[in-house]
Amino acid sequence: MRMEETLLTVKTSRWIALGFLGKKFMLIYLVVMIAAFIVPLFVPDLPELLYLGYILAGFYALLFFGRLFGFKREKADITNHRLILYRRMGTSQKRIMIPLHQIVQVEVERGKLGRLLGFGSVKLYNAGGGKADLESIGKVENFNEILHVQMMQLISRDL
Repeated sequence: MRMEETLLTVKTSRWIALGFLGKKFMLIYLVVMIAAFIVPLFVPDLPELLYLGYILAGFYALLFFGRLFGFKREKADITNHRLILYRRMGTSQKRIMIPLHQIVQVEVERGKLGRLLGFGSVKLYNAGGGKADLESIGKVENFNEILHVQMMQLISRDL
């Protein structure tokens, strides 16, 4: 008897786009950038803010186009039976499916900035010696917890 497969979570990470920082951060960034352009109009003694506005606008354009064109995009789906990784770099696409019962080790890495902003990287090792990396995943602890819960449930069903 085969159980149905259910999608439990979807996590996406993007290179350059900084999508893991979230909508609130990007909204605050946009407000600061606009303020850097508007304030020098009313306070002529602060022309330096205009330069800050140009710098912020340039960086925002880089983020926008990085997200739009998806220079490197990763997506991970956890189901109740397997982990599915989708990778796209430019025009090439790759899909990797790892059965949960073959995953033998999960490593979560978070730097100082990652701990502060809540993102990190996950390294997965499977029984065949293969390795898969997911970089810059937002809420990496939730992802790790869901993955471990599903792995434990799968092991307990087999016993």
